Amino acid sequence: MGRFEKLVNTPAAMEVFRAKYRIPPGVGLRYCPLEGIVTDKRLGEVVIPMIAFIEGGMTLPMRRITREYLFNYRLAPQQCAPNMFKILGCVDVLDERMNLGLTWHDVAYLYECHRLGDEGYYLKSRNEDVRLISCLPVSNKTVKNDFLIASGEWFDGIHCPTRAGNPDKSHVAPRLSLVNVPALNYLLRSEIYVSEDGQLRAAHLVLGYQPLSSSFQAIGHAIRAGSPRLARIDVSRDGFLADHDLPPVVLPGVRNPYLAEQLPPPDEPGVAVQVEEEAESSRLSLEEEIDEFHFEEEVQQSPLAEFSDPEGERDRHSAVGAPSLVICSDDTSDEETEPMAGKGKTLKELLGSRGKGQSSKGPPSPQAKALPPVVPQGTLEPGLKVNPDLKKKRPVDTPEEGEVAAQPTKQQKTARAPRSRRGNSSESRDEESLADVRVTPRVFFLFLYWGGSNPIVRVGEGSICFYPKYAILHHTMSLKVKSI
Repeated sequence: MGRFEKLVNTPAAMEVFRAKYRIPPGVGLRYCPLEGIVTDKRLGEVVIPMIAFIEGGMTLPMRRITREYLFNYRLAPQQCAPNMFKILGCVDVLDERMNLGLTWHDVAYLYECHRLGDEGYYLKSRNEDVRLISCLPVSNKTVKNDFLIASGEWFDGIHCPTRAGNPDKSHVAPRLSLVNVPALNYLLRSEIYVSEDGQLRAAHLVLGYQPLSSSFQAIGHAIRAGSPRLARIDVSRDGFLADHDLPPVVLPGVRNPYLAEQLPPPDEPGVAVQVEEEAESSRLSLEEEIDEFHFEEEVQQSPLAEFSDPEGERDRHSAVGAPSLVICSDDTSDEETEPMAGKGKTLKELLGSRGKGQSSKGPPSPQAKALPPVVPQGTLEPGLKVNPDLKKKRPVDTPEEGEVAAQPTKQQKTARAPRSRRGNSSESRDEESLADVRVTPRVFFLFLYWGGSNPIVRVGEGSICFYPKYAILHHTMSLKVKSI
């Protein structure tokens, strides 16, 4: 029986263990002794030493730096000594609390990975004076024989190896170009998590556990709290120390680790309730701001009306609100611009005032719902007559008795200058057609539909079928007004 088997040998004890180390319900756990690692593990499962949870800060799913370090070193968790989990766990926690942006390259730059026979792989500081994590136990003989087999949702994304492997020295070689030098210098100079004897970043203080062993590694010449050498630490220099004091490192966005330590973890129920309360308060404040903002005049919705084109075919925009129609010509007078100078009027009033100035003074015809207003006859050129139906030919005027019919005048041919035989034939056709071109007045139509909170404005210009009193627009275009 292992030293920690009693912590998980019953369902009640397993539930306590899962709650203490925040094991998600989707992760399956079962105890495994040292001799059952090979026989009890199934495909897709991983074997983790129990000491990694108790004193190594292990979580499931694994934290980022721990997972990436094992993945790049090709090590399964059962191959790692307890001190490796403590160092990797401390770096993960410090990085999360202080927002430093560290990676596994930073750990590989400060620590060497060694193998000691059957003891597995462990980490050793490359510089005995500059240590990232301190207060590591001297021996781990009685804490490395108990394991847990994790199954189910024990990982998210890329997971660490589940079978034993060996590191590739060329792949894990330390590279200064991949190291976050400012973050490491800031962390190594920080006097945080100081032990009773002055050691910096003590493992049991960072991870918050009661150490099982009180025998720690000798401090030797390691830099302690209050040492003047703290200001000389620079991992980019040989020996990680400069000959003189260096200016302090300033990192934007770095946090106080003690303040971050006091915050509850995001998976606790109290945090979810607090987040919901903050979201509700922000929503209420937003509604109050919206209520304070109001328009000068609200537009009342008008009932829907159906329109049809002259051919009797239903248009896709036929079911719309009753429109307000304004006809705008190229020439604008001063009388039309005077209503626009008024202040405090809505767009509906301004458009209505322009429509009154151009519309007919007589009573509206019953067909006004389907046809635009009357086009002034004065805009037509002399000699042109209105054709009610363009499909039919214009009737020939027959003179009454005693009246002499006007004879159509022939266009006299004009003498042309001699042109080159190589001239473009299209130019001659263009010149011949210039005499028959007649300029017609351009009329613009503006349809404003008040069918909802967002009105739709239709503006059109195109060929017009002239009727005795009305004009129908053939080509229109639609655009949606976002706000008035």
